Amino acid sequence: MRNTQLAFGILHAFFLSLFHFLADRHGLNSQATRTREVRALGSAMKETKLPRGYIITDNHKEIITHKSGEIHILPAAEFMANTTDLY
Repeated sequence: MRNTQLAFGILHAFFLSLFHFLADRHGLNSQATRTREVRALGSAMKETKLPRGYIITDNHKEIITHKSGEIHILPAAEFMANTTDLY
């Protein structure tokens, strides 16, 4: 049951973040959006004890060292092309 709840929580956080990101027409170019997404993902990483998280964008690429772990910001095309290399 714990794994199911954890998986649901991760998916919920992912889709909520994706919705917020897509709703913001400025994407990560907006400092407010960037701060919100990094904070939300860092919190989810801490809660789930995951050392790495991903923010998928249209074309931005960056690695952020966060107190909860590494946050990788990747373009969607690169993320989808390399999903087996990400884990």
